[in-house]
Amino acid sequence: MANFVLQVKFGSSVLSIANINAGVPQGGILSPILYNIYAANQPTSLNTTVAKFADDKAIIAIHEDPNTASLNLQHHFNLLSNWYDNWRVKVNQSKSLHTTFTLRLAPCPEVSLAGIPIPSSQSVKYLGLTIDRRLTWAQHGREKKTHLKCTNCLFTNH
Repeated sequence: MANFVLQVKFGSSVLSIANINAGVPQGGILSPILYNIYAANQPTSLNTTVAKFADDKAIIAIHEDPNTASLNLQHHFNLLSNWYDNWRVKVNQSKSLHTTFTLRLAPCPEVSLAGIPIPSSQSVKYLGLTIDRRLTWAQHGREKKTHLKCTNCLFTNH
């Protein structure tokens, strides 16, 4: 396995060299493919579906009872947590969200990864789409409308 070194220089200051023993270069052409090969054997569960694009992942549990759906999701997270520990993968917890898609007003059951609760959200953005918990697409529509107005402003004399 090749070792990489990292050294940061800011102005005349130079930080000491640190070894990087794992990972792929951010923005590299082969990075998504190499990551997919590395992560190809991540565990799955019979009661969940995984949608992924490079290192972006959505884990979906469908059930008429939100508590059962959350239990199925939690089971999948437990499997992933073990895999991440074994393969020394560090998850960026700050980019993780949990949304229960339902018309019910009851709060979402909590789920966690490696003992750290995943914050619940009324909506989630995945691959550019904003999906709200009631599946109305209203928030996504508002965001696109605002974006179009801003884009349109570039072509006017205002």
